[in-house]
Amino acid sequence: MLGSLLKLKAGGWAYIPLEESSVVLKKGAVCVVVRPSSGQPAKEVPVLDIGKTASGIIPGVLSSHLNPSARTFTEANLAYTVRSTKFGEDTVTRLVVRPRADGKLELCSAKEGGKDVPDKFADLDDLLR
Repeated sequence: MLGSLLKLKAGGWAYIPLEESSVVLKKGAVCVVVRPSSGQPAKEVPVLDIGKTASGIIPGVLSSHLNPSARTFTEANLAYTVRSTKFGEDTVTRLVVRPRADGKLELCSAKEGGKDVPDKFADLDDLLR
């Protein structure tokens, strides 16, 4: 669940942060912290209720940094499987969530290593195209 992207039924997207504290046990139910792209505060959502608000989930694809050599780099379970052929070659692509100046969140993607200028996406559908 950590590092997953959620497509919200109400529009927009959200993500489950990479921190272990994003999965908690509350009153016998496993809950996850969900941060919406709108910049609104994070919410703890019971895992069994995710289907009520999300129309889709892309599990475990986020990384903490575009460059894996960053000192505090962490990645979700499937982050290394994200690939792109943007420049004509099949290469590992890192996805990270970053805050925008207006308080909303955006997705950034770049070839592994973080040396390229990252592509930025406010909308999850644009990233998936």
